[in-house]
Amino acid sequence: MNVRDVEALLAVIETGSVGAAAARLRITQPGLTRRIQNLESHLGAELLERDSKPYKPTAAGIRAYDHGRKILREVDAFRAHVSPGSEMCGVFRFGFMPHVSEGAVTSAVAALRRHFPKLALKLSSGSSSDLEERVFRRELDAAAVFLPEGAQPAESLRAVDLGLLELVVVAPRSFGLPDRAVLQDLAEFPWVLNQTGCGFRNYVRHSLNAANLPFEVAVEVADPSVRLALVAHGHGIGLTTQSALDSSRWRNDLMVVETPGFRPVVRMWLLHCAGSGVLVEPVDVLAGCFRAAATTGSLLAV
Repeated sequence: MNVRDVEALLAVIETGSVGAAAARLRITQPGLTRRIQNLESHLGAELLERDSKPYKPTAAGIRAYDHGRKILREVDAFRAHVSPGSEMCGVFRFGFMPHVSEGAVTSAVAALRRHFPKLALKLSSGSSSDLEERVFRRELDAAAVFLPEGAQPAESLRAVDLGLLELVVVAPRSFGLPDRAVLQDLAEFPWVLNQTGCGFRNYVRHSLNAANLPFEVAVEVADPSVRLALVAHGHGIGLTTQSALDSSRWRNDLMVVETPGFRPVVRMWLLHCAGSGVLVEPVDVLAGCFRAAATTGSLLAV
C-alpha cells in the first residue's frame, strides 16, 4: 500500500471533491483519481460514494479514513524523530470552547509555532459536547473542553486533567438582588448563557433541576462580552470570571451575587485521540500553556 494513495483518500474526504483534493496535493485530477483507484484495488473495497456531491466516504471509506490518519501521523512522527534535521510537519487540528480567552489561545498558538514551526494549525471552536464528539470521530486531534465536576470524558479518548475553574454569578443592579442570595432567588430570573452543551450551562441547569426549580434561558449567545452587556441591560443573570467582570465596561452596572451551596465550577480537560504517539508533544505544549493561563487567571473570557 502506497502512503500517497492514503493521502489522496484523506484529501478527497476532507475537501469533498477531486478537484480541491488535487489542488491541495498539487497533482492532476487524473493522477489523484488513479491513487484512489489503486487504494480501492489494494483494499478490495469501494471507499467513496461517487454519486454524492460532495463526495462522501462509504462505510469502508470511513474506516480507511480513521486508520489512514493514524498512518500518516506515524509517518510524520517517524520522519520527525529519525531523519536528521527534520521537524514535525502536517496539520494539527485543535478545538476549544468560546469560554477560553483570546490571550490563552494566542499564547498556545505561539508556543506551538515556536516548538513546531512546520506544523500547520487548524483551529475551531464549539460546545464541549460537539468538540468531544469531533475528537472521537477524529475530525479534531485535540480539544479543550469543560465538563461538570464529577463528569468524565469518554473512555475511548485520552484526557489531560487541567483542573477546576470557578465562575461568579452576575446580575444587573436594577434587579435588586441581595449580595447573598439563595438558589430560589436566582430561579426567579432568566439566564443569559452560552449554547447548549456548555459545561457551565449544564451545571446551572442540573443545580436548579435538582432543587425542583425552574431554569429559563432568555438569551443564548457565545460571545462573552455580549453576554455581560445583555446582563447589564437587564435581560437576565449570567456567569463570568471575576477578572472578566473587573475589566468589563459594564462592571458598574453589574453585581456579584454569592449563593451558598451554588458553586459554578467545571473541570477543564484536554482531549485527544488514542493511538497516535505524534500527538503527545503538541498536546503537552497545549496543556502547559493552559495551565499557565489558569495560574494567572487569564484562561477564561466568560
